[in-house]
Amino acid sequence: MKIIFLDIDGVLNRDSTKELFRDFTGVDVYLVKKFLTWLEGKDYDVVLSSTWRFEESFMAELRRNGLSWIAETAMLHRYGLNRGWEIEGYLDANPVINYVILDDLHPGMFLIHQRPQLVQTSPVHGLRDKDLKRMEKLLAD
Repeated sequence: MKIIFLDIDGVLNRDSTKELFRDFTGVDVYLVKKFLTWLEGKDYDVVLSSTWRFEESFMAELRRNGLSWIAETAMLHRYGLNRGWEIEGYLDANPVINYVILDDLHPGMFLIHQRPQLVQTSPVHGLRDKDLKRMEKLLAD
């Protein structure tokens, strides 16, 4: 199984996103379409690692915009553990062949051995073509 650990803010939305959801920046229709078009026909599974997984209404909004995923990472932040530990828990419990982390967070939020798998987006631009190319390369290995 090849996994994309998907963040939303700064990946599927950006500084210029006009769409709103509950007074927050929503998902950018253009960026979601770019991601879903790229993902189409590929044998990659998505695991939601975004804070959007904290509330069902936010996850429902993602589904309404065409996104789907096979699982969410555990919510370990309440124990003082960062996103890297949440991803590590998923990796330890599942037969993952390869993975990428698609996120705008600083590499320091991930474990040292995970950092080469990070495709770090910019919250200014969100998901760009160069990010998709990097993911493709990392998942091909």
